[in-house]
Amino acid sequence: MTTPKKNAFPSDFIFGASTSALQIEGSSRADGAGETSWEHASRRPGFLLGPGSIADGSGHYTRVKEDVRLMKEMGLQAYRFSVNWARVFPDGTGKVNEKGLDFYSALVDELLANGIEPFLTVFHWETPQALEDRWGGWRSKDTSRALADYAGVVSSRLSDRVTHFFTVNEIPCFTSFCYNSPIGFAPCVKCTEKEAHQAVFNAFLGHGLSLQAIRAAARRPVQVGIAECAFGYIAPLTSLPEDVAAARRAFRDNNTEAFTLLFEGAYPEEFVRKIGAANMPDYTEEEMKIITGKMDFLGLNIYTAQYAMADPSSENGYRLLEWPESFALLDMPGNYIVPESVYYGPRFCQELWDVPPMYISETGFTCIDNRGLDNPRIDDVGRISALRQYLLQVHRAVDEGILLKGFFYWSLLDNFEWRFAMSKRLGLIHVDFNTMARTPKLSAAYYRDVIRSHAVL
Repeated sequence: MTTPKKNAFPSDFIFGASTSALQIEGSSRADGAGETSWEHASRRPGFLLGPGSIADGSGHYTRVKEDVRLMKEMGLQAYRFSVNWARVFPDGTGKVNEKGLDFYSALVDELLANGIEPFLTVFHWETPQALEDRWGGWRSKDTSRALADYAGVVSSRLSDRVTHFFTVNEIPCFTSFCYNSPIGFAPCVKCTEKEAHQAVFNAFLGHGLSLQAIRAAARRPVQVGIAECAFGYIAPLTSLPEDVAAARRAFRDNNTEAFTLLFEGAYPEEFVRKIGAANMPDYTEEEMKIITGKMDFLGLNIYTAQYAMADPSSENGYRLLEWPESFALLDMPGNYIVPESVYYGPRFCQELWDVPPMYISETGFTCIDNRGLDNPRIDDVGRISALRQYLLQVHRAVDEGILLKGFFYWSLLDNFEWRFAMSKRLGLIHVDFNTMARTPKLSAAYYRDVIRSHAVL
């Protein structure tokens, strides 16, 4: 197929798909694996808002070869997956579970044999429950140090074949959404406001320590970064310079515990005033230096954004706009369809901070993918429409010189979608959760053609 000149990507731009261990593997206690905080919390009555379980997942643990074959048929150039910490260290620390590491070693071999580059996420919310019981999980810096020890083991065993390592995935989602939060992600515990902010800091410290540990243990040169969703992406309501400037300022203000901490190594004065000095986390300047350690790349997980506009009458010079009920939304609460999010997110990161090359490490769309005897195909037109709009904005960013090097769709497979369990489907590949049978959707065919042409179609 001849690559169209219109909407074509550079030859070194890569297309992939992402997953996480807890969401797809199933067999959660197989081969000596320990319990995670998500497994522990999911047994509470009412915690899960849909059917299904982590124990079943999408059955990937026993279907690796089939799933990699489907990746190859789709033409994926890269696959981003995570290692389950509790498979490697069932108690979070201590003796390595060799069978757990063997699974990921075999997965890496299978990917490489099929011409697919592995992008490994060391931690995607798979906190061993033992660490929550022992130390209070991310409320303790002991967990930060344990993460680094675990990251070093993963690097020492797999860096002979894996080049790209993400330290952690979406720090707010395993700290701010979990400790003293109405969102109620696992471990879903009550604590003080200070402890909640301490957990965020400790997670970033764990990232920085893991950055060092992965490099120190690597058996050859590797590239290491983070996959971050921030506390919210912001897009300007219009392209007027005043709205763009307002959105950029709002983006920084809304991410003082994420990108500002990561790239500036400090808490802005306005943030300290907002939460109160008594609720600030405990830290040292040396720990701040560890957090801001230089990365080789930055992964951005972007699903949506909030609109902002200039407002000279407001204290900060901008106004964040509320969503009208009629705004475009597929089947996930809050994930409004805002294609500009994948343009302005990377652009603002590049303009505000000295960021390394970036990847869109996640974006995806939840649809009601009904499939029955009278409808054997899954023509997920809504997902394709949204994906195409987002890819056009990614292309816009690349065309304007923003340092985006790749795009990973979330998710390869329908999976355990956290508190929604199996009630929300984001996959390019449909999974029958009764039989675990896989069926590529029409979106998989569309993405295959995008990859083949290396352009937005």
